[in-house]
Amino acid sequence: MKQPANTDWQPTASVANLRARAQLIQQIRDYFASQEVMEVETPCLSSGTVTDPYLEAFELDGQFLQTSPEYAMKRLLAAGSGDIYQICKAFRNEGSGRYHNPEFSLLEWYRCDFTLEQMFFEINQILRQTLGTTDIELHRYSELFQHFFQIDVEQVAMSTLEALINEHCHGLEVLDRDDCLTALFATCIEPKIGQDAPCIVSHFPASQASLARLNPNNDKEALRFEVYYRGIE
Repeated sequence: MKQPANTDWQPTASVANLRARAQLIQQIRDYFASQEVMEVETPCLSSGTVTDPYLEAFELDGQFLQTSPEYAMKRLLAAGSGDIYQICKAFRNEGSGRYHNPEFSLLEWYRCDFTLEQMFFEINQILRQTLGTTDIELHRYSELFQHFFQIDVEQVAMSTLEALINEHCHGLEVLDRDDCLTALFATCIEPKIGQDAPCIVSHFPASQASLARLNPNNDKEALRFEVYYRGIE
């Protein structure tokens, strides 16, 4: 009997998915072209790497693969580039799973002199045009913790956070306050938001600002936001 041919060589992405991806990328490029936002390309390798404690970079002979193009694109902004965007590869030295791959494609863009509200509106426009979503929901980070845990993230005692970790995140080794908040958010809040419509969570704690500005009206908050939709950040 003739043995079936080995098919291990075949790509894991179907042709239909590749066509859908190509169409999505074209829609994104069409949108930014209509808004006169310039497309750029920055290096994947750099002599420096990310300072975010929750991200791990790949190192290759003293060079680092970018975890995102943020540093390089902000350098362009500082040089006077104006509004820019990029669709590129990014790399994070983390595990593989359904929602994460160490190598992935990323859209990153920057708007000069935009307010948070203008950014929220633009994200809403892009998602509606590309994914056909309904209007986004808006929530502050602190409001979600108040809703799900009845705690004030600015005032809650570490002992209360540790008790919540023991209840909801069994076996997790607690290191500090932000580890507790991040674990509770990922375990108990993320799965319950953005299911029917995209959800923007804004005003993260200042200790989780990364490269975002602090809120001029409350220095305990950062002007950082994340978008969640159907279980994906």
